[in-house]
Formats: sequence, structure tokens, C-alpha cells
Amino acid sequence: MVSTVVADSSTKLSDLGLGASTITVKSTSNEFGNYQVTTIGTITTSADMTIGDVLTSLAAYDISGTIQNGVIKLDSEAGNFATGGVLESMGVNITMSTETTTVSEVYTSTATVGYTKEVFADENTLL
Repeated sequence: MVSTVVADSSTKLSDLGLGASTITVKSTSNEFGNYQVTTIGTITTSADMTIGDVLTSLAAYDISGTIQNGVIKLDSEAGNFATGGVLESMGVNITMSTETTTVSEVYTSTATVGYTKEVFADENTLL
């Protein structure tokens, strides 16, 4: 009998048919409109590592990772990301997004608004 098992943090890479590989960790920056990607490290994996071990290794580079119901999610508030190696083999794809927050402000005029108009007198106008 063959059954499908959902991977979790204790799943060994060898259980997924994966062996030794290298994950490249990169950082993004955008100073003054100059977008740059820099390699900040590498992680070498082995077949006896678990998915949890890989997530722990990524945490050293400010990349938080979770696995829930077999789905791996990586996130970094620092703008770091990882590519290659076992990540690609497990179907982890990179999605980059930039979020812009606009603070709205309400301005209220406290000056009196006035205008002039021409008034015409007729036989019913009181003076």
C-alpha cells in the first residue's frame, strides 16, 4: 500500500529524494531609487537535514519560515530571500513585493471665507 504523507518540520530531505545542495541567501536594498541585490551568504544542506533544520539556518539571515500542511512559507522584513538548492526542488518560489504606506492628513482652514457681491436696490429694498 502506498500513501501520501504531508511533509512537516521533522521531514528529512532524504525522504523527499533530496541530497546535498547549496542555498544562496541574498539581500535587497533600495536607497535613493537605486535597487540592488547582494549575496549575503550560503547554506549547505545534506540529505540527513530536516526541513526544520533548513528553516533554522534561514533564520540566521533574518528569513522566517514555517511549514503548515506541507506548504513552506518564507518571509523577511529585512528584504532577504533565498534561492536554489533544495528550496527550488521543494517548489519554493520567490515573490517580491513592495508595500507603500501613505499617511493621510486632513487640513482644516480656520480663516473666515468671505466674498463680495453687487447689491441692487429696487422699490422694495429697505435702506
